[in-house]
Amino acid sequence: MTYLNSSAEVSLAASPNPGIISLENFSPLHEIVFISGDLPDLPTLIDGVKAGSEVHILDTQSDELSQMAVLLAGRTGFDAIHI
Repeated sequence: MTYLNSSAEVSLAASPNPGIISLENFSPLHEIVFISGDLPDLPTLIDGVKAGSEVHILDTQSDELSQMAVLLAGRTGFDAIHI
């Protein structure tokens, strides 16, 4: 199960420079978060993830390390990997 944390807000308010979008609470960092699917307060953990982070809920019925390896295969450039 995969979520893209959408708590970043895009503000299209009037700007002195038309066509420029102001991003509030946006993190320019490329971060990925892995959370075990059997944790008791999963929604709270997901809500606490930094805006813009890529979040993956791991299936506890299969090897979680293998799941992370598959999801990371061929990908580079992460600023942080949270487990």
